[in-house]
Amino acid sequence: MIAVFGLGHVGIVTAICLAEKGFSVIGIDKGAEKITSLKNSKLYIFEKGLQELFEKNKSKLQFSTNSQDAKIATEIIVCVGTPSLAGGAVDYSHINSVCEEISALTKKSNTLKNIFFRSTVQPKTTRTKLTKLVNNKTVNIFFYPEFLREGSAVEDFLNPNQTIIGVESTDNPSSISSDIIKGFDNVNYVDYEVAEMIKYANNSFHALKVAFINEIATVAKEYDVDISSLHKVFIGDDKLNISTSYLKPGFAFGGPCLTKDTRGFLEMGLKKGIKTPLIQNILPSNNEHLMRFIAQIESFKASKVLFCGITFKKGTNDIRNSPIVDLMSLYYQRPSYNKKIVHVLDEENIIESLRSSSRLAPYKIMSKLEQLDEEYDLIIFGTKVNDSIIEKYKNTNILHLGFIL
Repeated sequence: MIAVFGLGHVGIVTAICLAEKGFSVIGIDKGAEKITSLKNSKLYIFEKGLQELFEKNKSKLQFSTNSQDAKIATEIIVCVGTPSLAGGAVDYSHINSVCEEISALTKKSNTLKNIFFRSTVQPKTTRTKLTKLVNNKTVNIFFYPEFLREGSAVEDFLNPNQTIIGVESTDNPSSISSDIIKGFDNVNYVDYEVAEMIKYANNSFHALKVAFINEIATVAKEYDVDISSLHKVFIGDDKLNISTSYLKPGFAFGGPCLTKDTRGFLEMGLKKGIKTPLIQNILPSNNEHLMRFIAQIESFKASKVLFCGITFKKGTNDIRNSPIVDLMSLYYQRPSYNKKIVHVLDEENIIESLRSSSRLAPYKIMSKLEQLDEEYDLIIFGTKVNDSIIEKYKNTNILHLGFIL
């Protein structure tokens, strides 16, 4: 038997869909009205296809307000609410209470082996808080984020694109024994913190997309642009727009187009008196990211630094709006240290155009490894990574701008 604690929208869908997958399920909720309604075969939410599954699987479903009725469960799924407090902080009161109940339950149960948390929580909550509240080393604890869209929650549960399972350690996921997990294809085992964070990342991105396209369409309409046609060609580009392109954590963006066209769009909106706060904050956000790297570089307290590859991206000699050149300039001008020395190494066919740039006048520019000095305090790889340099300077601090990780 599987026990589902918390029978709100996520919990009741989870319970009924698990019954559809063949499990015996008991749903636990403190709300007496909910339990009475369910025992009378009445759902208190409408979700496409859910009523039919409820009627079909009544014989596999039980409901109770008493957590002790779940003592014969082999696995528990926690779906209680974690609403927002003022300012956006998470209210953990419900999940804390459930953990205490489950902790007491585990001491009386001879069958319970796994607990899955579906309630949305901030990273490190499972590792540092929930496991301690449950306080039972014989029970496995997982974080199982939910991606159930209202209106298609049944389909999303029964046919997920992927199932994310957060575990204490990903060293040996094949050793995990769970009937629930066995019922899903494409299971992705990740650390607790990744599983906790992915819900925030997904929903923030979805919110971003809605706000973005609305700002674009609002300005476009003022210029008599056919919004339907614009949308069609925008989403028709699945090489760049609707794809994984640009969705790789790393350094700030740059180049001649992204900055220029973002500014151009903002100017279009201003001329029409339209506020576009989302797009207006793209460039400040990018600059803030650049400053994070400045802070990271300064933490090394280096006075002699080598930058490798400074064009705004690979395969070009263009340094217009190169964020790496901006980084070099900011670092060189910072008052934190005196007598900074900055060297630059790049491809030979790029070097000549680099030498002619006034932006690079303060730096020594080289194209050959043998031109490098014997010692550097810090080596920064931008659009060029060289294994020979890594080997030669293996005792030197190295920073890769392409990766935050």
